[in-house]
Amino acid sequence: MIGNGATVLLSGPMGVGKTRLLDEIRRLCTNLDCYHFDGTGLLTDRILMHPWIEIADEMLSTDRTFSTTKEHLLRFKKEMNGWHDGRRVNSTDLALALESLVHNRPVVLLMNDVHRFDEASLETLHCIAREFRMARVLIIASFDDNGNEKNEPFEHMLGAMREEGLGSELRLSELNQEETRRLIEARLGMPVDKDLHAYIWEAGRGSPFHTLETIALMKERKVVIERNGVLHRDKTSILDVPLGVVELAERRLERLERDGQRLMEFRAVMGPHSDLDSIAQVTNVRLDKAIEIFKSMGNGEGFLINERRFAFRHPAFEIGIMNGISPLRLNEMHKAIGTLFVSRGVGDGYPESVARHLAHDNENPSVIKHIRNAVIKCHAFDAYNTEREFLGAMMERIAPENKDDMAWARERLGDCNVGLGSFTQANLWYDRCLANGQDQQSRSRLLLKKAKCLRAISPSALGRKERMEVVDGAFALAPSDETVLGGIWLEKGMLLRDGGNPQHAVVAFHQANHHFEASGDWHLLAGGLLEDIDLAMRLDDLERAYFQLMHLEELIDPERDRGMKLRMDVAFGDLFMSEGYYECAIRRYSECVSDARMLGEYRVGSWCAFCQAMMLLDMTEFGAASEMAKECEEMASLSGNDEAMILPKALRVLLNVVLEHVDEASTGMSALMGRRRALPYPPQDMSDGFVDLVDGILKYRLGQDSYGDIAFGQGALNLSGARLGSFFQGLGREWHGSMLMERGQRNKAREQFQLAYGIFLRLGNKTHSDRVGSHMFGLDHGWGMEQMAT
Repeated sequence: MIGNGATVLLSGPMGVGKTRLLDEIRRLCTNLDCYHFDGTGLLTDRILMHPWIEIADEMLSTDRTFSTTKEHLLRFKKEMNGWHDGRRVNSTDLALALESLVHNRPVVLLMNDVHRFDEASLETLHCIAREFRMARVLIIASFDDNGNEKNEPFEHMLGAMREEGLGSELRLSELNQEETRRLIEARLGMPVDKDLHAYIWEAGRGSPFHTLETIALMKERKVVIERNGVLHRDKTSILDVPLGVVELAERRLERLERDGQRLMEFRAVMGPHSDLDSIAQVTNVRLDKAIEIFKSMGNGEGFLINERRFAFRHPAFEIGIMNGISPLRLNEMHKAIGTLFVSRGVGDGYPESVARHLAHDNENPSVIKHIRNAVIKCHAFDAYNTEREFLGAMMERIAPENKDDMAWARERLGDCNVGLGSFTQANLWYDRCLANGQDQQSRSRLLLKKAKCLRAISPSALGRKERMEVVDGAFALAPSDETVLGGIWLEKGMLLRDGGNPQHAVVAFHQANHHFEASGDWHLLAGGLLEDIDLAMRLDDLERAYFQLMHLEELIDPERDRGMKLRMDVAFGDLFMSEGYYECAIRRYSECVSDARMLGEYRVGSWCAFCQAMMLLDMTEFGAASEMAKECEEMASLSGNDEAMILPKALRVLLNVVLEHVDEASTGMSALMGRRRALPYPPQDMSDGFVDLVDGILKYRLGQDSYGDIAFGQGALNLSGARLGSFFQGLGREWHGSMLMERGQRNKAREQFQLAYGIFLRLGNKTHSDRVGSHMFGLDHGWGMEQMAT
């Protein structure tokens, strides 16, 4: 600011922080007692020389402006008022005014959105930069470089300035995920877990400003929890959009002309299914002009799709707009939009939007119809909270004599509660529907839904009797709907499987899949196949499981149904692990852990991490196994399920035993046994049996061999019929045999190795059967444990 002047060309995508950087420079200028003047390019309907007229007005309002400077500025403004196309702009008066100010103190020109300048403004900027390169003038010209707005004069001016060496270029880039993580840890001062990192990344979307505002708000609300030296997010707390982000969005809106503001307001209120034709019609703005305005927004706060759809990139921008609309005006906008959509007959295409708007109009007779369509749409997209709001609005408007609509709404409320995980509430709604009298087909459908709720409420043997009665009652009604019949057979199959009758369950699953296939519902068929695959794995029928997986892979669209794909990949991992193909299994499970974290399926992710850790442990890669055990425990804790914590805790005890940290293992096992006893019913997976196996190894390490034998026997019993139960039975027999070998009890060790060998042979697991076979060969030749290991 003391020597020669300079021009800085500040570029970057919209929303990256250029405006915020200019704000910081503006504050710095105030502290350094420098002149600073702002010129901003307009979004649409460009006013010729608008940025320089803005600067001239600011110069005139400066307290220390000399009389000669004012004369130059007033002459410049008078000439601008008479400017017309074809006549060259004379910027001499503006340059003279600027020169007189520079003699007094340094000047900073903050030129915002230069890519929106008109041709005359660009030419003036080029001249000022050239003439004042040796004076105390700093020009900072910011522009978006996302390519959404084409301005040939701007491109020409930029090229010319580069050729003449008039400007230094500074480009601001969006943060990638790794840079975001480093920024978070620098601000919070500690490492962060993957969930917290993902949450802040999703909120900021690469914008440094949005990211910093989110971090500041989380610190202020104390929703960041330190655990074991790592920061986690308190999931029970709900954060608003940071105030600074909302204020930024409001300032962005103020930069639009009136038509642009109206378009943005209506777009925010109309919701994600609005199209530009509708927005233009309801705002009385020409479509071509609406397209120009939305296009010019670029990919910062929003982006245009196929020139007919516009979506906000940052939800905060939409919230900022909504905050600026008065309740009265908002109500009027809702009614105008709802009436427009209904009159155009597009209610069925945009049901949730129409329902939301019509909810403000109690006198419109088509409200219930559109809310009903909205409920169906919301359920298809798992928007259960919104669905529940619509159902509440619908039930308020249903007349007492309209029993059909009321029964429909009650059943949907049950479905909605199922989606939200409130199975007890859902069961109550289904009971209420059944009590009010239904036709035979409806009763069978409701009984099927009730059976599914009972399975979720009480999966133990205590709840099976009531479930069986409900399923039999549904069968007795002889439903004709293929999907209902398939669902009833599927529930019956699960009851038979869990009740110790797996062969009959195979027949039931076959019937279920036959009906699902006849219905043409591939999603239900895929679910039935997954249950059949699970049963085949429990029965060690790995060949049938493999062929069913091949069938399932043909059905699933991995992009459309990522949850179903996740379950399929887990099944593939389990199959490969049972057969001893560790490399293939680890690759599948690694993908599953990433997908599970992204989908919020933390319990599934914990299972996959557990299986990887066990394979790494079996391969004696203890360091990698320990890291994977941490991943397993973290995912289980994120699931918030007490039962899910059993396997990770048992795995930690096993690692401590293997690493000879026996005291820590004993403490961990005591806590684990207490945790297991506190569960309302035994775990439904193989975790109970696995805990017993680990307890058996620990008992041997503590010299309590007889108790260890009992634990190993109990573990083998509890693993029977569980998924991957046979594989872990084989491992348990092999571990038990090794313990007996260490004690010199060769005959008992041979019995355990023979049992393990038979299990692995039945699974087709050549790797493990060969390994156990070598143990038996060593026993026959009198080898010790060291020779056998070699």
